[in-house]
Amino acid sequence: MLEAGKIKGELDLKNFLQPELELVVNANLNLTTLNNFLKLEDVSSISGDLDVSASFKGLINGNAFTAQDFLSSNSSGKMTVQRMNLQLKDYPHPFTNINGRFQFSNNDIIIDELYGKVSKSDFKFSGYFKNALSFVFQKSNRLLIDADLHSNNIDLDELLTSQTSTGDTTYKLSLSDNYDLKLNVDIDHLNFKKFNASNISGKLKMRKMQVFINPLTFSAMDGTVKSLVMIDGTKPGKFLISTETSIKNVDITKLFYEFGNFGQNNMKDETYVARWMPIYSSPPYGPFAGS
Repeated sequence: MLEAGKIKGELDLKNFLQPELELVVNANLNLTTLNNFLKLEDVSSISGDLDVSASFKGLINGNAFTAQDFLSSNSSGKMTVQRMNLQLKDYPHPFTNINGRFQFSNNDIIIDELYGKVSKSDFKFSGYFKNALSFVFQKSNRLLIDADLHSNNIDLDELLTSQTSTGDTTYKLSLSDNYDLKLNVDIDHLNFKKFNASNISGKLKMRKMQVFINPLTFSAMDGTVKSLVMIDGTKPGKFLISTETSIKNVDITKLFYEFGNFGQNNMKDETYVARWMPIYSSPPYGPFAGS
């Protein structure tokens, strides 16, 4: 039983031998109360408000209403989420102040607007989710996403960080074979470890655990970068990354510094600082003068 919220609707049931159900419902629900009722396994805590206006028409086969009955039905409606705070059990970073407007028609969902924060990173999202309900009820189905993402700031260092039981910091990144993704990206600022970039834009496609980003453009290290990136995650535990990149006016000292000297010790950012330090023939000035 729901402890808080309002639900009202109209129900029409025909033919008790093979029931045909028509339902129109309007609901204003508290998400904490709803989660206490549904007992969602992946959710540690949730709060906020949910408004739903929906219609449903379909047949009920057998003695109980099943997921397949829902997928075979005709359904449509609108949904609004306000001030949602969410903590998932298997993800350490909280989702805060999530607000969104959605439309759904049968198996598909349209996100008119979805915005909020994941820990320190913010996002604004809109797009089209095809085959969404089949994906929710049957995980073997593929989810097709065509969307736009904007962010003022993304702290990728934080979002990918996972604390181990020994206190060490590790980074977790995985690709799923259950998603087909087309995403237009517009990010004002992003950081990962020493790397900082701004004015990031790109077109990302992901299918069968392979990611293609073309083009990817951003400003970093006092210059501009334009790149084509391919990531292959089909081999368990490994990522094969290849790229074609053009750079302009990039400070090479910052390049080596922000990319950790590319994992080698022969040429380092300190080397370039020493090589490029200006040499003066005039007497030294400052605290070491006369030494």
